[in-house]
This record gives sequence, structure tokens and C-alpha cells, in this order.
Amino acid sequence: MKDRAIKMRSLKKSILTKKGTVLQLNMKETVPFLPNN
Repeated sequence: MKDRAIKMRSLKKSILTKKGTVLQLNMKETVPFLPNN
């Protein structure tokens, strides 16, 4: 289901803006956290 994947992605992005460092620890991606993003 593409819709579900997109929703999860946008949900992660919205959470990332609120507590990025905490979310990044849970994510398996190796993208560095950018506070000004």
C-alpha cells in the first residue's frame, strides 16, 4: 500500500521536527540530524 507508506513517512517527518534526535535513534537510516532543517 503506497498510501500507508507515504503516511508513515510524513508522520515520521512531523515527529522529526518535534524531537528529531530521539526519532533518529529509532530510525535505521544513517542520516545525520540537522537542527536547522
